[in-house]
Amino acid sequence: MGNNMMGCGGSSSVSDHSICKLDTKFSWIKKDYKTLDEVSEALKAKGLKSVNPIIGFCFTQSMWTEKSLHYIGDDPNDYEKVVTILGRTLAAICGDNLIHCFGFGDATTLDTHVFSFYEDKKPCHGFKEVVERYRQIACQMRLADLKSFVRIVEMATSIASEKCDQHHILVIIADGPVTRSSDTEHGKLSDEEQETVTAISKASKYPLSIILVGVGEQNAIMMKRLESKIPHCHFDNFQYVNYTDIMSRVPESRREVQFTLAATKKLPNQVIAIEKLIASTSSTNNQAMKMGWSSTVPPVPVSGLPNQPPV
Repeated sequence: MGNNMMGCGGSSSVSDHSICKLDTKFSWIKKDYKTLDEVSEALKAKGLKSVNPIIGFCFTQSMWTEKSLHYIGDDPNDYEKVVTILGRTLAAICGDNLIHCFGFGDATTLDTHVFSFYEDKKPCHGFKEVVERYRQIACQMRLADLKSFVRIVEMATSIASEKCDQHHILVIIADGPVTRSSDTEHGKLSDEEQETVTAISKASKYPLSIILVGVGEQNAIMMKRLESKIPHCHFDNFQYVNYTDIMSRVPESRREVQFTLAATKKLPNQVIAIEKLIASTSSTNNQAMKMGWSSTVPPVPVSGLPNQPPV
């Protein structure tokens, strides 16, 4: 495959009994897994030996609840729960246990930048630190009402392009679909949706899997439609999963496993595609993706109360 083809070189809810009857493409899900450790072992058996996680937190104000979904209290919020569940699944296959973490969509960065959880894009060490650092940052966030996933996808793509011989997984945690104005024609994508689709499509030239987790949101149909519009240049690199829907419909004893299976079901096929991508790429031609912007340090509240929608 030539350099022009290689970036490195130039579901809705499921019932308690249906998870093992997913599309035949996901035949690795063969038994009634009972624990996250079993899911992790199954993923390793299907080739997922080592991955580099990247986590993007969307700090936009939820349209679906009066209380901020980023509220930090005694009990973990859904963002913390998602990180904890996926962390327990991926920890055993997280190479050096370093996780790059970014925020976006707040009143400072909006949709023009992302901010790193630490200066100089320093990663968190382990998923426990991800949650701890998120709690520190979320307490001072001033939430906004814009939503675009372009910049976080570009940032993750840039990181993946710097290490083209390694598998990266971007987990985006957000409370709803990409911005869609009321005057967008039926059946057409909004500008923000089209830009997001384009960014995800371009990312498929790199060793990067993208999982978008919807928390607290009520409009999964819009995200599923957006997912269907993505033209994957080299492999199907994107998976959308509705965390809130699964947590509300599946019996409690099965929720974490069901969610994890729904989020990771494409990873074994993506591993195969990424291994082929890496093998077809000459190390002498590896080129890092250049961005016209850089990440910022965590912002402080612009005005008013932290973790509140702008007035």
